[in-house]
Amino acid sequence: MRYSTSTDSVFCAYCVLFTSEDAKEKSFSASAITDWKNLLSLARFHENLSQHRGSLIAGEDFLRVKRDKGDSVASMISSSHKKVAADNRYGLMKIFEVILLCGRQNIPIRGHVEERSNIIAILHEIARSDDKLSDWLAFRAGSRTTYLSPEIQNEIINIVGQQVQDSIYQRLSFLDKKNDIISIREEFIGFKHAKSVKGVAISNTIVEFLEHVNLDIRNLRAQCYDGAANMSGKYNGVQAKILEQSPEASYIHCKAHQLNLALVHSSKELCVRNMMSTVQEIAFKFDYSAKSLTAFTEELSENENVQDQLERRTKLRTLCETRWSSRADSLYTFRTAFEVVVSALNSLKDDNDDKAAQSMNAILRFEFIISLVVAEHILSATVALTNYLQKTDIDLIESLTEAKIVIQRLSDERGDDSLGVLVCKSNRYCSRPRHPAISSACRWTSTTQS
Repeated sequence: MRYSTSTDSVFCAYCVLFTSEDAKEKSFSASAITDWKNLLSLARFHENLSQHRGSLIAGEDFLRVKRDKGDSVASMISSSHKKVAADNRYGLMKIFEVILLCGRQNIPIRGHVEERSNIIAILHEIARSDDKLSDWLAFRAGSRTTYLSPEIQNEIINIVGQQVQDSIYQRLSFLDKKNDIISIREEFIGFKHAKSVKGVAISNTIVEFLEHVNLDIRNLRAQCYDGAANMSGKYNGVQAKILEQSPEASYIHCKAHQLNLALVHSSKELCVRNMMSTVQEIAFKFDYSAKSLTAFTEELSENENVQDQLERRTKLRTLCETRWSSRADSLYTFRTAFEVVVSALNSLKDDNDDKAAQSMNAILRFEFIISLVVAEHILSATVALTNYLQKTDIDLIESLTEAKIVIQRLSDERGDDSLGVLVCKSNRYCSRPRHPAISSACRWTSTTQS
């Protein structure tokens, strides 16, 4: 209590100083006391008022701050906000890490039920050994903002994708030079939806995208597409429209694609098409049927010689629909495991599998066997060349040499009845058989068929 000589009355200092103006008008706690006879009882009554106790606490906090013994309310609020922000930042970083992990491993982020999605499962697994993340997830579980909704996840994916693209764009803005040698680098910078398949529309889409990523189209020096009319057309094709804006961007029909077209054309024989269709059907059967796969695995486990030749493969490989050179590996696997395939189909046939019986009869025909051996041999001769044509540091002279080697090899085999089948002792996909023009280091031998 404080006495005022000017009013000849007593006031509560804490209530006068720390009670809001609205509260003062509604209560007598900050009013002067002039009833000297009942002063003691009035003071005790005043001390028990909740408004007085609130003013007392506010006053003590004020004095403590003034004496540097505590933080102000604003400071405490700020500190609390900083802690919440730091915790949220930590939780978001963990979410970023999990999304990046799912992206690298090519696994879906969400599932059919949100609670059983991969991101939730991985986060809770990490939280088992991370108390800070565990507390944050528990706190957010009761909050309206969890940072785990599909919308937030998609936003994070877009942010990460944009960061990756930006880093690629920065690398594309300058040349890589090492010891005054310019190195060629190939970078994928994104997909764009084509609203039309016409050459003009596609070229406009490409130009707009290059402008969006700040790449000057005038710096283009080459264009590489397939041979479709809308891409390679002389007047209205994509290459022609791009050439109008960048005269030095020469068009090249992708040589790997040309080789692929040649393989497709050479495989149009009915017997070859039937053979590949049968191989694909059997590969699917052994891949998607547990019963068929078990039969194949059991037969394979009993044949160690075939296991060694298959190089640790445990099942057949399906044929790629677009990249025909990759079919060489599928056909090689089927040819090598031919004995196992027949045994497995025979086992399934004995178990009343009619389709297995039909497949076994199909692959035991001479026409199928000769088509399998010839097609696998020819396709394998082109694998090394196909891979070389897709390299980023391809050399024009070297690629021409590789192509001539393949042509010479196939021509020699076609014209020499005694040559038989070439077997590579080091690499079955080597394109360099022993030839007078080739180094003798390549270990090729000839097996003549009787």
